[in-house]
Amino acid sequence: MFLAMTEEVRVIIVKLADRLHNMRTLSHMPSHKQRSIASETLKIFAPLAKLLGMYQIKSELETLSFMYTNPDKFADLKRRVEQLNKEQEKELSEAKRILVQKIEEDQFLDFMSMDVEVLSVCKELYSIYKMLLGREGSINEVNEIAQLRVILKPKQRDRVAPLCSSHQICYHILGLVHGIWTPIPREMKDYIATPKPNGYQSLQTKVIPFLNESTFRVEVQIRTEEMDCIAQKGIAVHYSGKGITSGSVQTNGRILRAKSTCLNSADIARRVSWLNAIREWQEEFVGNMSSREFVDTVTGDLLGSRVFVFTPKGEIKNLPKGATVIDYAYQVHTEIGNKMIAAKVNGNPVSPMHTLANAEVVEIITYDGCLQKLHRCWQKLGC
Repeated sequence: MFLAMTEEVRVIIVKLADRLHNMRTLSHMPSHKQRSIASETLKIFAPLAKLLGMYQIKSELETLSFMYTNPDKFADLKRRVEQLNKEQEKELSEAKRILVQKIEEDQFLDFMSMDVEVLSVCKELYSIYKMLLGREGSINEVNEIAQLRVILKPKQRDRVAPLCSSHQICYHILGLVHGIWTPIPREMKDYIATPKPNGYQSLQTKVIPFLNESTFRVEVQIRTEEMDCIAQKGIAVHYSGKGITSGSVQTNGRILRAKSTCLNSADIARRVSWLNAIREWQEEFVGNMSSREFVDTVTGDLLGSRVFVFTPKGEIKNLPKGATVIDYAYQVHTEIGNKMIAAKVNGNPVSPMHTLANAEVVEIITYDGCLQKLHRCWQKLGC
């Protein structure tokens, strides 16, 4: 089944939908079956949904799997999040009110043919749990769960067509956010200019809305309606046959019809390029294993002890888990490693010793003058 999935994207979408249905009805199964199926879902199906950008399915798969694989911690974390929701409800509502008012009063946005919707969102339980595991913290330390999601939507039959792109309006709103609240250093991420390999696009920043009154922090996400649809449904948007419909506008007395947007060939290729890596890896290393053995090997090696990262051109590099930016640079080419002076991951500057994670986009910055200095360094070390 897994091998068949790598041959056709639509097979994966059907299998993910089938697995989601199974997880929703898992309560009727014996407890040992529940743990086994939930564990397999976390290891294989949730990562597949993430790689295809299908965050809506990924989130539900992770939440249900977390509930069955670790019921005690799930219950404790759920209680903590519900408690925080009550504690932060007033601050989040006030922050939302301030942002909505600022957007409504902005003359530039008023002139644009765009409606702006602001939603209050809470982080997913499993993503909070993974964050705690990374920090080795306790559930009582959880305090950052609030999100405000800003979505740009075309106005229906407005008086003028947009004078600038929706991307530019997203950056304008980011400026408004940072103008009214204190941004947290190094927490701003630009996934519009540098989208994730699965196609996810959004501007993300963390701010402290009431700096002199409390330490309450909120993450603000800014995206267009099209970006939001792709973020939730991923590549399934293309295969649904419906696409993403934008609103109509009026220009020079003429109404322009709503336009349906689907993913183009380049978008699809970028989202499924990792499937080719799985097939090539299977052909080279796995040989004539049975399907069950292959799934076990993929779970342990491919999704466990290996990381797959992308070059800025979308090429996949396969490295051992724990590999750093330096390891990546030398795998690309020895000269790249020798001449490296800096690096970026997902568009953000990182240390050369940054540990790589799956689906990160890595860019190496080189300088020819480094090679001679490196040779002198090797000579001092007696190499």
